[in-house]
Amino acid sequence: MKNYNCLCKVGWDKITDELNVNLKTKLLLNENNSGSKEFVVTYSELEPGNSFPMHIHENAHSDYFISGRVWAQFGCRKVELEVDSATYFPAGIPHAYEAVGNEMLRFYSIYACERKGQPVQTIAVDLKVAQEIDRPNMDKTRWAVAESFEALNYWEPSKGPKGLKWTSLFDVKRGGHKEMIVGTLYLPPGARYSKHYHDQPEVFIGLEGRGILFCGDEEIKMEPGVVAYVGKNIIHGAQTIGPRNMKMIWVYGTELAGDHWSWTPAEDIYLGEQPFLK
Repeated sequence: MKNYNCLCKVGWDKITDELNVNLKTKLLLNENNSGSKEFVVTYSELEPGNSFPMHIHENAHSDYFISGRVWAQFGCRKVELEVDSATYFPAGIPHAYEAVGNEMLRFYSIYACERKGQPVQTIAVDLKVAQEIDRPNMDKTRWAVAESFEALNYWEPSKGPKGLKWTSLFDVKRGGHKEMIVGTLYLPPGARYSKHYHDQPEVFIGLEGRGILFCGDEEIKMEPGVVAYVGKNIIHGAQTIGPRNMKMIWVYGTELAGDHWSWTPAEDIYLGEQPFLK
């Protein structure tokens, strides 16, 4: 069983339940196809002018938008979002989407499954239920954010600008979310993210550029549309290929292991890229 998948190799599903929505979805990662028992990852498309009506899941989840514009609704609150923005909906919270503008709405969804398990169910709810929930989208109660709102941080001090840069979009401090830490990272050309391990499982989703994700004994070719799962305490790292930044979504599963994580290096800290094993 491979612990990764590629968008181009997965067929379309279609929601045909009581929501009656024209949402196309691909199941990328779950326990059956990748051993990812802590996460389910999907990719979805919604045509402009169409809606994903009010619904809930028993699993908390986060969505990251890669094209289009959308009205996102959390309870009675609505915000407009565009590319490089994300949402986070706790379990059981009514939410909905309306694709606006002229471009296809495309997004990745990551579901936390450590406590509630799989599969993930989509359950329609009445609009009256949603109107009773009022959560302002402020920093400490954050449920929608543009990536540009959070500054990028350098990670390994000895590497300076040649090292990885990252941002956290949702976590306990940024929205009060305990199930996952969701963020993005950039690895510049000729750079290597040192091999390391930690207690939390992790998911990576390729957005831009090309590179190699080291995961245990595997070397996964990362590019846009590739999704990879890294289990707890599995040694992993990354390295770019080519002249562009490699950008990825990263998600820690923190339902059981908690968000007080450590980062333990498993190799000497190289300033730049190193030869691949293969």
